[in-house]
Amino acid sequence: MYYGVAVVNVYVSGFSRWIKDPANAKLTFADFLKSQAPYETETELREYLTERGITVISTKITETAGIVERENVKNEAYEVQEQALSWRDRKHTVLKEHEAAQINLLRQDVAAQRRSVFVTADVKLRKAISASGLANLRDSLISPQNLIQLVDLLIGIDVPPASLARLLWSVKMADDKATIKDYLIRRALPHYDAALLLKLGEVLDSYAERIVKDAELENIKLTPAAFEERLATSRFMDRVETEVFSNLATEANKVKQAMKDVGLN
Repeated sequence: MYYGVAVVNVYVSGFSRWIKDPANAKLTFADFLKSQAPYETETELREYLTERGITVISTKITETAGIVERENVKNEAYEVQEQALSWRDRKHTVLKEHEAAQINLLRQDVAAQRRSVFVTADVKLRKAISASGLANLRDSLISPQNLIQLVDLLIGIDVPPASLARLLWSVKMADDKATIKDYLIRRALPHYDAALLLKLGEVLDSYAERIVKDAELENIKLTPAAFEERLATSRFMDRVETEVFSNLATEANKVKQAMKDVGLN
């Protein structure tokens, strides 16, 4: 849950979630594909998405200049991020090529002053962009959670004025802090009731800041690339989780008691 599903096949990851529904418990992966992904070719996928109102844009580049630019984007983004890694820990070339084609389109939109965003759960990609000469695109890459929050904001969800002000004035949230907070929220959602979840984001803000500072002091990389770094990060997060959720349990009891005091269940 901490590293995200960017390295897991999207259909396998979707099936792992789908099969948890008791109604689907006895169904197979083939049943899942037939139900949720009834297509076998890119052409069929394009038709499937078009029927649902989603416009499909080709990222294929034919002119020589465009191909060269795509290769430059691919190499530039990961040059700093992966220079000290072994081949085992580096991202596959085909994935980099797909990303480079999308980043190339994003860069063209930014140059034309069109407001485009690239939605990705891949923390390694966001880190690579931030560390390269493409850092001006950093704020155009957002996580799926950020996209959902943006939609909630635009359709008029009821949020406290202070939280809205913080959102508007703090758009450039640090990647590490955002990663920590998103992870803790995903871990907390199945275990805490609505009362605590109402203020969960506010509670976790302070934890996220402290965790990032503690990680820096202990020389822990919160978005590690190498296998050995992931082991150290996992041990660090195990320790952090125990402390955070112990404190959240205390907060939950306080909220429940406060609701009882005013006659709410």
